[in-house]
Amino acid sequence: MKKHVLFLTGLFAALAVLTVLAGRERRGSSASRLLAGVSLPALGGVDRKDMGACSTHRCLNVYVSPWCGVCRASTGLVKDLRGYLSEKGVETRVIVGRDSPGEVEGYAQEFGPGTFLDPGGRFPLRGGVPNFIVSDAEGRILRSVPGVPRVYHSPVSPEILQSFAESLELFEAPARS
Repeated sequence: MKKHVLFLTGLFAALAVLTVLAGRERRGSSASRLLAGVSLPALGGVDRKDMGACSTHRCLNVYVSPWCGVCRASTGLVKDLRGYLSEKGVETRVIVGRDSPGEVEGYAQEFGPGTFLDPGGRFPLRGGVPNFIVSDAEGRILRSVPGVPRVYHSPVSPEILQSFAESLELFEAPARS
C-alpha cells in the first residue's frame, strides 16, 4: 500500500512539473494557431479534409514519429489513452509523421484505422515528439505538451489515464459567453 501511495505521489509530481515546464502553450498566445486547413490522409486512404474539425468540445491530437524511441515505448499508453478518452466522449486523433512514407505507414498500422499520416510534417507541431496537442471544436490549439511523464506499459490503469487526461485539461467545461 505504501509503495502504491508513493508511486501515485511521484506520478502527480511528475505530471505537475511536466505541465508547468512543457505546457506553456496555452490560451492567449496559442489561440492564433489553428489546425483548420490542415488535411492529412488516414491509414487506409481516407482523407480528412480539415484536422481542425473536432466533433467534441476538446480533441486530443497525439503526434508520434517512427524514429522516436519514446514514441515507440509509449505506443501502449497512447492506444490505452485513446480508448479511455473515447469512452469519456473525447475525440482522440493519432498522427504519425516526420519520416519516410513507408516508415510512417508502417508505424501507423500499430495504432490502426483512423490514424493520420504526416510524412512531410504539415501538422503544426511545436516541440518534440511525442507531443500531446489539445485543440477545441474550432481547431484552435489550446495546449501543446511534448514528452510523457514516464513510459507506461499497457494496460495502463484508469487512474493514470484519468490523471494524464486531467493534466491536459481535456475535461474542462466550455467557456460561457
